Amino acid sequence: MSTTGTDDRYLLVHAYCDGELDPVNAKAIEQQISADPSLAAERDRIMALRRALHGNLPARPLPRGLRDDVMKSIGRPRHDVLSAWNKIAASILVAIALSAAGAWYIVGRGEDDIFIRELTASHARALIAARVTDVNSSDQHTIKPWFSTRTAQAPRIVDLTAEGYPLVGGRLDVIEKIPVPTLVYGHREHFISLTEMPASATTGTPLGTHAMTGFNIIGWAEDETSYWATSDIELAVLKIFVEKFRAAERQR
Repeated sequence: MSTTGTDDRYLLVHAYCDGELDPVNAKAIEQQISADPSLAAERDRIMALRRALHGNLPARPLPRGLRDDVMKSIGRPRHDVLSAWNKIAASILVAIALSAAGAWYIVGRGEDDIFIRELTASHARALIAARVTDVNSSDQHTIKPWFSTRTAQAPRIVDLTAEGYPLVGGRLDVIEKIPVPTLVYGHREHFISLTEMPASATTGTPLGTHAMTGFNIIGWAEDETSYWATSDIELAVLKIFVEKFRAAERQR
């Protein structure tokens, strides 16, 4: 960070550039950047650094077992609830570990991957947080009302417990600067983030299969909604989840 950035506004600029702010705070910091040349300069510096990383650092996969090693080093099981300060410490520790390993999954491989990168970054942040969900429930009658006050569209929810993919809960993500609902399904020791958003918002990214730094993504569209399943499980297993979700949705 620039030596001139000694207050919280500069930290928010960094979070803004990484797409980590909710829509309200993102809008607020955008207004401050427009009014303050020093904040604008800090934003430009960060974005220039990101472009330099794009052009000079190759994408490298996360080392096998890194997440489990980090979780073990901070002394908590995956599902434990941490205090706010412990969440911050865990995130910092993971960021340091990922950087040391050369795993630039936040940086990605190019401007064409921005949308996919945002999906994988949201999924990865959830994995290293105290909980992978904001609302922890397998009951759609609990999850849908929770999203109704936070997103423009309620997610379609399918019960796949009998198929080996139980619903864990839901999470609010911000993709393409739009607050969108993400359902979280479990499968053995893994999680699947299923993000639903208007199909018109993702016209620049082709539907189908994508991969980025240890994560697989499958996108498809139904009516006016696009669905994006993101996980670190094997692609074949993720395809089965998608097939079962789509088949169950058609039967409703």
